[in-house]
Amino acid sequence: MLKTIRIDSRYKGPPTSGNGGYVCGLLGQAMVEAGYNGAVEASLKAPPPLEIPLTLTASPQEARLSLDDRLLGVATAVTLDLDVPAVPAADDILPGPLNALEREGAFRPFGTCFVCGADRKPGDGLCIACHEVKDRPDVVATTWTPDASLARPGALTVDPVFLWSALDCPGYFACACGEPALLGRLTAEISGSLKVDEPVTVMGWNLGGEGRKRQCGTALVRADGTIVAKALGLWVKVDAAVIAGAAA
Repeated sequence: MLKTIRIDSRYKGPPTSGNGGYVCGLLGQAMVEAGYNGAVEASLKAPPPLEIPLTLTASPQEARLSLDDRLLGVATAVTLDLDVPAVPAADDILPGPLNALEREGAFRPFGTCFVCGADRKPGDGLCIACHEVKDRPDVVATTWTPDASLARPGALTVDPVFLWSALDCPGYFACACGEPALLGRLTAEISGSLKVDEPVTVMGWNLGGEGRKRQCGTALVRADGTIVAKALGLWVKVDAAVIAGAAA
């Protein structure tokens, strides 16, 4: 499969490039469209620009996103071994979303972000604002109800690209909150479909890190405990000035 795509500005993370989880989802779903069924490891090589033609190629084994000769992202077929911890009870999700400015490093996440941006509204962004969990300092969670703008064309289920998106930012708040860090890799497994207007618990948990690297798990879980999707994320701490430049 080979096609030309454009990343709509709606799906930005930083102001001038695509949200990492969304772009990883484009790569993963391209492999599904090519005949693959299973977990996908998607790695981002460079910030994917908005509103310009990009080349997306895919087979059941691999997908690549490029701008001319520059590789922006690559995905491969993998097996995901990731245990999802106990889902927090609603009463254990503390009031008030996490404030990154209160954390070490005090980096402010992008208000423009399609997934977690405070400047986005329902029907425009996913508006996933993570909260701390009582007595579980390494876990964040919230409830998310997807709206009709996220549906597959002609269907009442959420496009899997947006499930990938929802698996992105909760990981940042679990493992790198307050640090200038960008998603480097997302390994995801989509286990089922999610209906429009069906609430799920979105959760992230810290898996530690070393040096500039931070690892996390994320998941979307129904009220009955069914896992809709899960992912292993790798975040990389970068020079805050680089991110500031992206936001200029």
